[in-house]
Parts: sequence; C-alpha cells; structure tokens
Amino acid sequence: MVALRPRTVQSRNGPGATREATVNTPRRGGHGGSAGVDQRVAERAAATRRAVMHRIGLVAGAVAAALAVSWVALFSPVFVLDPALVVIDAPEGQVDIAAVQAVTGALAGTPLPRVDTRGVRAQLEDIPTVLTATLARDWPRGLVVTLMPRQAVAAVPVEGGFAVIDAQGVNIGTSGQAPAGVPVVGVTVGEDTTRTVTAVLNVLGALPADLRATVTSVSAATEDSVTFVLADGATVRWGADGENALKVSVLQTLRQLPARVYDVSTPRTPITE
Repeated sequence: MVALRPRTVQSRNGPGATREATVNTPRRGGHGGSAGVDQRVAERAAATRRAVMHRIGLVAGAVAAALAVSWVALFSPVFVLDPALVVIDAPEGQVDIAAVQAVTGALAGTPLPRVDTRGVRAQLEDIPTVLTATLARDWPRGLVVTLMPRQAVAAVPVEGGFAVIDAQGVNIGTSGQAPAGVPVVGVTVGEDTTRTVTAVLNVLGALPADLRATVTSVSAATEDSVTFVLADGATVRWGADGENALKVSVLQTLRQLPARVYDVSTPRTPITE
C-alpha cells in the first residue's frame, strides 16, 4: 500500500500574481508495505503447517492400518489353526498317523502366521516312522503336512520279535513277525555286533529297490562277510561293506547266468558256482 504526502506548488496567473496549491504525492515505504509482507509470510507458514499435518495424518493412518492388519493376522481368531483342516499326506500304513496328529493337534488355537513350521517339522521328524516332513500353510485356517516314511530294509531279531530297521539304522518299530518283503538279518543286535549290523544295513541300503525286494535273509559272521539269499534260492556272497555300486552292477550282470552262488566279494574277479 502506498501513502500520499502533501506538496505545495506555486503557480502564476498573470503578472505579479502568485497562487499556492497543495498536491498529494505518493510516499514510499512506511507501515503499509510491512503489513503486506507480514501477511504473505503468515499465509505461507499456515500452508506449510497444513502440509506437515497432512503428511503426519497419512503416516499415522498407514501405521494404524499396519497395526490393525498385524493384530488380525497374529492375534485374532480369523486365522486360528483348525485341527480338522490339517491335511496329512503320507503313504498308507507306513507312518504313525496317531503320532503325527498328536503333534499337529497341539497347534489348535494358534494363529496360522505364528505356527513355528521349523519346530513342528523337527517334532514330526522325531517320529520313528518319518524320514522327512514338509509343512505348508493352507489359508485361512489349514495346514498341509507332507511326510516321507522311512523304508524298512531289515528285520533284526530281538527279544519277543523283530526290530524293523531302515538303511540309517533307525528302529522304525517292533513286530512279532518279520514284515512281508523285509529280509531277516541273522545277527543279534548287541554291543559286540554293532559294526556287523551296520555293515549289513549299509549293504541292504545300497541295493536297488527291485533287487532288495528279492532278498529273503541276510547273515554275517563279521562285518566283512555279508551274505544274503534271494527269493529263487541263490546265495550272494557280498563280503565287506565297500564298492557297493560296483558290486551291484556286477551282480546284475551275473544274474543273467543261472547259478546257485554269486560271489562278488572281489567285484573285479567275481565267481559263480
């Protein structure tokens, strides 16, 4: 805003005549200009405050939304595991389903995102009949458990029956009779026969599934004298637990020739009888 100040002007209207007139002229500066600048500064400050408050509101809203989602996922009943919705995928009759259900049943009421899948998997793999376990969340309230069972490779005589053993030497369970298709090992488990039994299990574990299925019994006086009998009555002298892949290949070739005994204990110079 510009202020006016009066200014006197002299003019002549004829000879010897003088007249004074007052004219308003602009005055620069003053309090009017300062007030305009202050107003603009105040407006800018107010706009800045509004922008900051808007950003704070957006951030606060995002945080509140994230907290709400986290609460729903981790604590609300929306995603609570329902044991009835747990699917167990395992070969029939090869896994202790009751033991598996005991593990998964303990998870009832746990929100699905909070299920410790690693811990549950470790518990499942502690079950003797389970070799490996995998878990997958089935939203919103289910779980899929996939199990690979241990494969019995031998039935070892124990008091009252047989211990069913896998290739890693894990006792899968006991039975009054040797399971069908599982060769009986003629070595009693004990501290003095540990190495012998281990050699037998390693040899059986090295056999292809189709060949192992034809083995009816296994014996070993020592860890270096593993011998087994096949379903057709032929005897295989395997010897020590070593060069098993080569021995399998040699035996499969020799089996094309009829014989009562196949000796692959020295696989580079095998013998048939």
